[in-house]
Amino acid sequence: MEFFEKLGNVANKTCKYTTQQTNRLATITKLKWKMSDCKAKINDLYTELGKIVYENNVREEMDDFEDRKNEHCKKIDKLADEIEEYRKKILKLNNRRQCPKCYTEIYTVFNYCPNCGEAQSNDDKGKDTANNEPDKNDENEKNKVSPGTDIKNDDNEDYSEFEEA
Repeated sequence: MEFFEKLGNVANKTCKYTTQQTNRLATITKLKWKMSDCKAKINDLYTELGKIVYENNVREEMDDFEDRKNEHCKKIDKLADEIEEYRKKILKLNNRRQCPKCYTEIYTVFNYCPNCGEAQSNDDKGKDTANNEPDKNDENEKNKVSPGTDIKNDDNEDYSEFEEA
C-alpha cells in the first residue's frame, strides 16, 4: 500500500509541476505576443511620423506640425514603456533579472554577474521587479514542486499578476 501512496504522490507532484510550467509558458507567450503587437504599433507610428515630416517639408510650414509630431512621440514612448514592463515580467517568470551594470540577463540566484563580475544586490530576490512588491507566494514555499537540481521557477502556479485585463 505504501508503494501506491508514494506513486500517487509522485504522480501528483509531476502533474502540478507540468501544470505550473504550462501556465508559465502560456503566460510568457502572451506577453511576447503583446510585445510584438506594441512593436508593430511603434513601426506604424514611425511611418506616420515620417509622413508628417515629409508633408511639413513639402508644404514648408504646417500649422499643427509640432502638435502632431509630439503626439506621435508620446504614443511611441508609451508603447516603449509597455514593452519594457512586458520584458520585466518575462524575466521574472524565467527567474531572471538584468545586471544593472552591463544589462545582461542573469538568474536571480546569482550573486555576481557572469558577464561583468558586478556584485548583485539580493534585496530584489523574491520581489516583483516590475513593482518591487514582496513575493506573495513565500508562505507556499513548502508546496512548490522543483524539477530536480536545475535552477527552478520559484513562482506558484498563479501567473495572473502578469496578465492584463
